[in-house]
Amino acid sequence: MLVEIPYSLFQSIVYVIIVYPMVGYHWSVFKVFWSFYSIFCTLLIFNYFGMLLVVVTPNVHVAFTLRSSFYSIVNLFAGYVMPKPVSPLLPLFTKFVKFDSYYVKERKRVRNSIKI
Repeated sequence: MLVEIPYSLFQSIVYVIIVYPMVGYHWSVFKVFWSFYSIFCTLLIFNYFGMLLVVVTPNVHVAFTLRSSFYSIVNLFAGYVMPKPVSPLLPLFTKFVKFDSYYVKERKRVRNSIKI
């Protein structure tokens, strides 16, 4: 199981070196490290879950079937990496979807209208 750590470490370093500047995120040591850490942990989770399924299921074919369905569900809800020119549209969309932003906006409006 420890064999997967150097491979995942190398793979996550290469991913962060390629994807982080391509997306156009702000360069700071803190943000690059957290991006690297999240990718590294995600790769380890996927590898170890695959190993767990091979051990738990009766044969490899059942493990592959369960793995592919699990990976599809996780990737469906995980989202995708958005390039920088498209990213300003996301806060505009989430502003209407998130209830808390609507609540804060209405509360400020009511507070401003009831000036004592």
